[in-house]
Amino acid sequence: MNYKKILIVLLGMIALFGISIPQVSAQSENSTIIKVKGTGEVSLNPDLALINIAIATTADDSKTAIDENRKSALAIQQGLSEMGLKEDDIRTTEYILYSLSKTDKDGNPIDGQYIYKVNLAYEIVVRDLSMLNDVLNFCIQNGANNLYGINFDYSKRSEALAQARELAIDHANANAQQIAEKFGKKIDHLQTFSVVDNAMIPLVSTKLVKDVSTPPIDSGFMTITVSVDMEFALTD
Repeated sequence: MNYKKILIVLLGMIALFGISIPQVSAQSENSTIIKVKGTGEVSLNPDLALINIAIATTADDSKTAIDENRKSALAIQQGLSEMGLKEDDIRTTEYILYSLSKTDKDGNPIDGQYIYKVNLAYEIVVRDLSMLNDVLNFCIQNGANNLYGINFDYSKRSEALAQARELAIDHANANAQQIAEKFGKKIDHLQTFSVVDNAMIPLVSTKLVKDVSTPPIDSGFMTITVSVDMEFALTD
């Protein structure tokens, strides 16, 4: 075997394709790696609510069930618009029509007899929380009979997340600095990092009963928490 020719070919490939031979520096061999965590929290008052509400109607024929549901839906949409809610803040999330067999007193299906159900669900954004109970009560009085939940949120969530991330990074850096100084080391550079965002949003969920007003609903506080895991290389 002609090793000289093989060596020449390999050198040519390195020159042609820019192939580099990895090298381990003395610094990487001697450096110390530490892993630290940091957390940042920002608490704020929510300034909007997302209501998930539904109109469920039942009838002996599908047309009646659909018509009754549509009547309630139009009344709710028109009324909310008159209250000042924007069209984009009233969004249909579900529309289902299905049938169920009627049953006798013993719970057995009656052949050929059915009831029809229509379920129309909305997500309604309330940007003025002082209107929240008025919106809910209006929906109840006009046919809404299921409340899947009320999520409170903050319109400037991205800014709050950025602030929480900065606090988390500062916390991790301070932890790393303290540990390095304790062992007579210095921080050389950041090796790796990961970030986890978490927003704790208050939630309200209940059944709705016509002619019964909803109690005052407190939005409470919303806490945005960010945690980071960071690895630093230390030197003497």
